[in-house]
Amino acid sequence: MPRLLVPMDQNRDHIDRLVSGIGDLHYDPSETRLTVLNVFEEFEVHGEWSDIESDEFYDAEELPDVITDAAGRLSESGFTVDVHSRHGDPAEEIIALAASEDVDAVVMVARQRSAVGKVLLGSVTQGVLLGTDRPVIVIPHDE
Repeated sequence: MPRLLVPMDQNRDHIDRLVSGIGDLHYDPSETRLTVLNVFEEFEVHGEWSDIESDEFYDAEELPDVITDAAGRLSESGFTVDVHSRHGDPAEEIIALAASEDVDAVVMVARQRSAVGKVLLGSVTQGVLLGTDRPVIVIPHDE
């Protein structure tokens, strides 16, 4: 059974493109397991009166509605879907989960960019491409 890791941010356009793009990949939904991953990006803010860290806001049990909706749509399409939430650097978390889940490929959507920016990928996509030994399928963002 093919296993695909599908990282998702909270951008509904990216999620919609991923969901439709996965359906175009010629994987039999009844034979494919998708691992949906949402990474709550780690951050720190240091101010004059207080410091704020992202772990104060991260709740592993709480997924954004757009993620659970997307997982539901993929499941309704016939895929077996697991959903994970992580906290940290998105590229590092994607690479780590791809290895620990022994996925066959990572499926990501390319961000919409200006004409010059289209030459470069987003920093998370680039980090995953350079940091994993797994194939990475990049679905172009419709313009």
